[in-house]
Amino acid sequence: MTDSMAGTNASKVSSAEFTAHMININAGHSAKIMNRCPLLHQYSLFVAALRQKISDGLSLGDAIEETITECIEKDILADILREHRAEVTDMLFKEYDSAAHIASEKEISYEEGFENGLRQAEQDITKEKERADKLLTSLILSYHAQNKSPEEIAALCEQSIDFVLDVLKKHNL
Repeated sequence: MTDSMAGTNASKVSSAEFTAHMININAGHSAKIMNRCPLLHQYSLFVAALRQKISDGLSLGDAIEETITECIEKDILADILREHRAEVTDMLFKEYDSAAHIASEKEISYEEGFENGLRQAEQDITKEKERADKLLTSLILSYHAQNKSPEEIAALCEQSIDFVLDVLKKHNL
């Protein structure tokens, strides 16, 4: 733009402000604009039909072919689809492949995050178990120092007598 205004300082003194309005062109939305633009409405129907066939489990290729054939039969974008079937098919493969790639990357990221979270939780549980074992050992040793019997210690700590005896044995008591 500044090349067309060579010799001026228009790019330094002028400014422009734009406002963009987002319009949902999915089937069933934005009725006013869909009524004023039948081609856009037909496009939304085409996309909805394709999405439905994919969600029904058809492969991308089969979904594209069936959607194009069905839309031609129903006179939805029929002229465009007849004349440019190969280009539309190619474009849809590329577009949906990139969408599938993005979805795949999201899934991989989710799985990695989940695995990392699981690994961290396991580490936290291990640390807490070690801490609890240290506290329990300290409690057993404290009761032993108060001349409590192993049976009394087991009852007070809600542990088996064998566990209490193992702790005392490890500490040469």
